[in-house]
Amino acid sequence: MSRYLRYSLAIVLGWFCAASVWLGAVKVETGAPTESSRWTYEVNTIKQQRAQSSQSPKTVVLGGSNVHFGVRAELIAAATGRPAINMGTLASLEMPYILGWAQGSIKPGDTVLLIFEYELYADTALPNGVFVDYVFARDQQYLKTLAPAEQVGLMLSMRPDRLVEGIRAAILPPRGLTSGYQAATTDAFGDETVNTEATRTPAQIETLRSIRPLATLLNGLPSDSVAWHELSRFISWCHANDVTVIATFPATVDFAEYRRPPAQAVFTTIRQFYAQQGVPLLGTAGDFMYDWSSFYDTQYHLLDRDARANTARLIGLARPYLGGTPARAAQ
Repeated sequence: MSRYLRYSLAIVLGWFCAASVWLGAVKVETGAPTESSRWTYEVNTIKQQRAQSSQSPKTVVLGGSNVHFGVRAELIAAATGRPAINMGTLASLEMPYILGWAQGSIKPGDTVLLIFEYELYADTALPNGVFVDYVFARDQQYLKTLAPAEQVGLMLSMRPDRLVEGIRAAILPPRGLTSGYQAATTDAFGDETVNTEATRTPAQIETLRSIRPLATLLNGLPSDSVAWHELSRFISWCHANDVTVIATFPATVDFAEYRRPPAQAVFTTIRQFYAQQGVPLLGTAGDFMYDWSSFYDTQYHLLDRDARANTARLIGLARPYLGGTPARAAQ
């Protein structure tokens, strides 16, 4: 056997042994409840339980955290006289997962309002660290739905520091942090309640002042985005199950750059997609762009007062599709 062949075999064997150890370690820590995934899991549980226990027809508002902070399902319920649930979750969980997570809570007769962050339309299905953390810590059932090659791919994409965190959590479940977002501020409608002007800190204000335009709107959508396929499949399922689907644009900070051709091209692509799917698209992107002072801590998280105004605007645009009778009139 030549020296070159022995060297090549040693590299292959070394890689195989290292990968085996890595996969074994990931297997050990799977299901360990990491602190980094706790808030998202607890909030998702509140929303899912609310949706599954609510009678249909109901209104489900689905998207990333722009929905969690920027929509008030309580106001939608009052305007329609029927249940409404804010199913805004963490956008980092990615479009395919978010749609699948919500689908089990949607029943015939329901109305789904889609409000996705612009980055989710650019989803290329490459796993990010937040998503990997969440599914290994909190959703083993999802992992079981994946093909073995997909499972291995996710295992190998886990960061070393996350693997260490998971192993520690498997040995000793972490103590919950009292700082940062807490599920206790999510109400029975799935709405966030912490995002008031009184609780906004100077540091958060400085963060908002330094926000720059979204890269997705400056650079355009990638040609390999999986969002269109996943959304099309979800919309087809809804139509086949007597579920009404409507959509609109997310609330975000306004910038002059968004009136220029690259951003306008993104808005046009989104509009054309929903038109092809037979889904009404409410308003324009500009209708939901506000000054930075309307936001709490990121360019997608409205303050409570502005979330209420934003929801009132949504109700006015969506009224023909929401049905129901205003709660006050029903009494």
